[in-house]
Amino acid sequence: MFEKFTEGAIKILMAAQEEARRMGHNHVGTEQLMLAIIGQRRGIAGIVLSTQGIKLKAFRREVEKLVGRGRGFLGLEVPFTPRAKRVLELAILEARALDVNYVGSEHLLLAMINSGDGLGMVILDKFKINYSETRRLIFELVGEMDEYPSWDQQAFENERISVEEFMAEGEDGYEYTENIWRNRRKSKKYRA
Repeated sequence: MFEKFTEGAIKILMAAQEEARRMGHNHVGTEQLMLAIIGQRRGIAGIVLSTQGIKLKAFRREVEKLVGRGRGFLGLEVPFTPRAKRVLELAILEARALDVNYVGSEHLLLAMINSGDGLGMVILDKFKINYSETRRLIFELVGEMDEYPSWDQQAFENERISVEEFMAEGEDGYEYTENIWRNRRKSKKYRA
């Protein structure tokens, strides 16, 4: 699964495990993933979140307030929760949808935002950032890279549905995201 992850994305995964160990937790959740994304200041996702005023220390304080310190067994490998694994799978889909053959920090952040759940997002919501602006900043930064197709914000906004609509449809999140990206790949608006 991780063969397509960039060195920066792998560092995020390792940093997330280190965050879990530091907090005494025996698992890596979306909150540790988000801490690691914020902590990687040179990655596209870290730059975007920093630009939006998200600071590592403040985010870590919020995580500790909500989750507290654990007393779990701290092994060498700290496993990812099912929700965190789902974010990693969605990140692969994000990269595939953008027609790139690697997963970077930007794909992890997009997957986190598009999943819309998990403690990482609950805490990020407390900082009241605008997720449309987050996406725009990501695509503005990656738009300077040749391997990315052009971004059409209006087409993206037209495809969005509320969480309530999504849940009412009874569709699996993974399947739903796959369908959106399949449609985007077919659309000429997402081609360079």
